[in-house]
Amino acid sequence: MLGHRTLNAEDYLAILKRRWWIILVPALVLPVLAVAATLYIPAQYVSQSTVQIDQQKVSSSLVPAVVTEDINTRLASINEQIQSRSSIQPIIEKFNLYADQHLSMDDRVALARNNLKIAAAQSDLARSSGLPGFTISFTASDAHTAQLVCAELTSLFTRADLSSRENTAEGTTAFFKEQLDSAKHTLDDQGAKLADFQRKHFGMLPEDEASNINILSSLQTQLDASTQALSRMEQDRSYIQAMLTEQSASGPNTTSPQTQEQQLQALLAQQSTLTSQYTPEYPGVIEINRKIADLRRKMAQSPAAPTSSSAAGDNDSATVQDLRARLRAADLGIQAKRAEQAQITRQIHSY
Repeated sequence: MLGHRTLNAEDYLAILKRRWWIILVPALVLPVLAVAATLYIPAQYVSQSTVQIDQQKVSSSLVPAVVTEDINTRLASINEQIQSRSSIQPIIEKFNLYADQHLSMDDRVALARNNLKIAAAQSDLARSSGLPGFTISFTASDAHTAQLVCAELTSLFTRADLSSRENTAEGTTAFFKEQLDSAKHTLDDQGAKLADFQRKHFGMLPEDEASNINILSSLQTQLDASTQALSRMEQDRSYIQAMLTEQSASGPNTTSPQTQEQQLQALLAQQSTLTSQYTPEYPGVIEINRKIADLRRKMAQSPAAPTSSSAAGDNDSATVQDLRARLRAADLGIQAKRAEQAQITRQIHSY
């Protein structure tokens, strides 16, 4: 201290000249001590490898990922597997790690775990939505040993990851196969039930509507044609019946009142059939009405004649026999046509 005077550069220089050894001695001694210390500190070599995780190539919007487990969870699980004694001890024995330290196997395993480091790595590629990864490092006193152990750990890590992915994929595949078999079995059951339902309700399903309408229209046309044919056959029968009645009369040139009455009844039956199907303006109805009127007028003008049974025992003429044969044929035809008409009507009701 120089009183209360402010120190200047000359004062500091004077102090440095008096205390020079305080600076020089540490500057010389400390490097020597550092070099000597390195001779006694064991060398440590770190070998490090970086593993990048390749993501699924196909978009998940097209094909869902088979392995859906989170990456960090998978890494933690695999890390636990690698740092287990069953994984570390074979490596220690293979490379004879820490043999010169005369440690027990438990201590050697614990030391190997401390020298093993696994950390997540984020490269520039990963930051740009690229591939994530992680680093595996191992510290040893020998560079070659550190490199071999790091490569072995990396290989062990990748094998464990592949095994984990394979097991997960196999489990997923087995689950999908089971679901597929179950769905196929259900689909087969539904198909069998559908086929049985279609067989039991053939022609009654919604998709059969158009076909049913076409068939119904065709059946209606057949029924109309059958009705018209039946009407013509009944007209022909009435005409044959009238002719047969006329030929069966007592004489060829005379017509008995009984014959005229039979003709009238036949014409009335024919009129009833026609009027039930056609209007009064139908030509057939007009014609039958005219015949009935003429016959009634003729019956009114003819005197009553005594009945004669002498002709009853006479043999029928060829004309009468022919008319009777035609009458029987007409009856059979009408019967068959009515059966056909009934069948068509049943089919129409069914549809």
